[in-house]
Amino acid sequence: MSSASLSPLPAPFDRLLSDVPDVATVYDEHIDDYGEVIPHVLMADVARQFNERLVASTGTGQEAGDATAFVTAVLASLEASVADADGGVKEVVSASFLENLEQEDDEAYDKARSLMGPMLLGMLDKIEQG
Repeated sequence: MSSASLSPLPAPFDRLLSDVPDVATVYDEHIDDYGEVIPHVLMADVARQFNERLVASTGTGQEAGDATAFVTAVLASLEASVADADGGVKEVVSASFLENLEQEDDEAYDKARSLMGPMLLGMLDKIEQG
Protein backbone atom coordinates (compact mmCIF):
# COMPACT_ATOMS: atom_id res chain seq x y z
CA MET A 1 0.00 0.00 0.00
CA SER A 2 1.34 3.46 -0.74
CA SER A 3 0.82 6.78 0.95
CA ALA A 4 -1.42 7.82 -1.94
CA SER A 5 -3.84 4.93 -1.41
CA LEU A 6 -5.47 6.13 1.80
CA SER A 7 -7.25 9.42 2.08
CA PRO A 8 -8.04 11.64 3.69
CA LEU A 9 -5.11 11.43 6.05
CA PRO A 10 -5.61 12.62 9.60
CA ALA A 11 -3.81 15.76 10.76
CA PRO A 12 -0.89 16.21 11.22
CA PHE A 13 0.07 13.40 8.86
CA ASP A 14 -1.60 14.99 5.86
CA ARG A 15 0.68 18.01 6.11
CA LEU A 16 3.72 16.00 7.17
CA LEU A 17 3.56 13.67 4.16
CA SER A 18 3.11 16.64 1.84
CA ASP A 19 5.92 18.68 3.41
CA VAL A 20 8.42 15.85 4.03
CA PRO A 21 8.20 13.13 1.35
CA ASP A 22 10.83 11.02 3.17
CA VAL A 23 8.22 10.26 5.85
CA ALA A 24 6.26 8.26 3.26
CA THR A 25 8.45 5.20 3.86
CA VAL A 26 7.55 5.15 7.56
CA TYR A 27 3.90 5.79 6.71
CA ASP A 28 3.81 2.97 4.14
CA GLU A 29 5.39 0.51 6.60
CA HIS A 30 2.83 1.55 9.22
CA ILE A 31 -0.07 0.95 6.83
CA ASP A 32 1.39 -2.41 5.79
CA ASP A 33 1.61 -3.42 9.46
CA TYR A 34 -1.73 -2.06 10.71
CA GLY A 35 -3.91 -1.50 7.65
CA GLU A 36 -4.91 1.93 8.96
CA VAL A 37 -3.46 4.99 10.64
CA ILE A 38 -3.05 4.59 14.38
CA PRO A 39 -2.00 8.18 15.17
CA HIS A 40 0.11 7.67 18.30
CA VAL A 41 1.88 4.63 16.88
CA LEU A 42 2.58 6.33 13.56
CA MET A 43 3.86 9.48 15.27
CA ALA A 44 6.18 7.37 17.42
CA ASP A 45 7.47 5.76 14.20
CA VAL A 46 8.06 9.24 12.76
CA ALA A 47 9.88 10.20 15.98
CA ARG A 48 12.24 7.23 15.58
CA GLN A 49 13.03 8.25 12.00
CA PHE A 50 13.46 11.85 13.16
CA ASN A 51 15.83 10.84 15.97
CA GLU A 52 18.04 8.87 13.58
CA ARG A 53 18.29 11.88 11.28
CA LEU A 54 18.69 14.26 14.21
CA VAL A 55 21.77 12.42 15.44
CA ALA A 56 23.14 12.28 11.88
CA SER A 57 22.57 16.03 11.55
CA THR A 58 25.19 16.73 14.19
CA GLY A 59 27.93 15.23 12.04
CA THR A 60 29.68 16.72 9.06
CA GLY A 61 29.43 16.48 5.30
CA GLN A 62 26.57 15.89 2.91
CA GLU A 63 24.83 13.31 5.12
CA ALA A 64 24.66 15.83 7.97
CA GLY A 65 23.31 18.48 5.61
CA ASP A 66 20.62 16.16 4.27
CA ALA A 67 19.71 15.10 7.80
CA THR A 68 19.48 18.73 8.94
CA ALA A 69 17.15 19.51 6.04
CA PHE A 70 14.91 16.58 7.04
CA VAL A 71 14.90 17.58 10.73
CA THR A 72 14.12 21.19 9.90
CA ALA A 73 11.29 20.19 7.53
CA VAL A 74 9.68 17.82 10.06
CA LEU A 75 9.78 20.43 12.81
CA ALA A 76 8.39 23.15 10.52
CA SER A 77 5.57 20.87 9.39
CA LEU A 78 4.65 19.86 12.94
CA GLU A 79 4.83 23.49 14.07
CA ALA A 80 2.36 24.47 11.36
CA SER A 81 0.11 21.54 12.24
CA VAL A 82 -0.13 22.32 15.93
CA ALA A 83 -0.59 26.05 15.28
CA ASP A 84 -3.99 25.41 13.69
CA ALA A 85 -4.91 22.13 15.37
CA ASP A 86 -7.31 20.81 17.92
CA GLY A 87 -6.29 19.22 21.20
CA GLY A 88 -6.15 15.73 19.69
CA VAL A 89 -3.44 16.66 17.21
CA LYS A 90 -1.48 18.49 19.90
CA GLU A 91 -1.73 15.41 22.14
CA VAL A 92 -0.38 13.13 19.38
CA VAL A 93 2.53 15.49 18.68
CA SER A 94 3.29 16.02 22.37
CA ALA A 95 2.93 12.46 23.65
CA SER A 96 4.21 10.52 20.67
CA PHE A 97 6.75 12.88 19.09
CA LEU A 98 8.11 15.36 21.61
CA GLU A 99 8.22 12.87 24.49
CA ASN A 100 10.18 10.51 22.25
CA LEU A 101 12.88 13.00 21.23
CA GLU A 102 16.46 11.80 21.45
CA GLN A 103 17.66 12.83 24.90
CA GLU A 104 20.80 10.72 25.30
CA ASP A 105 22.73 12.91 22.86
CA ASP A 106 22.81 16.42 24.32
CA GLU A 107 24.09 17.98 21.09
CA ALA A 108 21.25 16.44 19.08
CA TYR A 109 18.61 17.39 21.65
CA ASP A 110 19.88 20.96 21.83
CA LYS A 111 19.86 21.16 18.04
CA ALA A 112 16.24 19.98 17.91
CA ARG A 113 15.24 22.59 20.51
CA SER A 114 17.05 25.33 18.58
CA LEU A 115 15.14 24.49 15.40
CA MET A 116 11.68 24.39 16.98
CA GLY A 117 9.10 27.08 16.52
CA PRO A 118 7.34 28.66 19.50
CA MET A 119 4.41 26.22 19.60
CA LEU A 120 6.57 23.07 19.72
CA LEU A 121 9.04 24.68 22.08
CA GLY A 122 6.23 25.67 24.45
CA MET A 123 4.87 22.11 24.38
CA LEU A 124 8.35 20.70 25.02
CA ASP A 125 8.91 23.11 27.91
CA LYS A 126 5.74 21.77 29.56
CA ILE A 127 7.00 18.21 29.14
CA GLU A 128 10.39 19.09 30.62
CA GLN A 129 8.78 20.80 33.61
CA GLY A 130 6.86 17.62 34.26
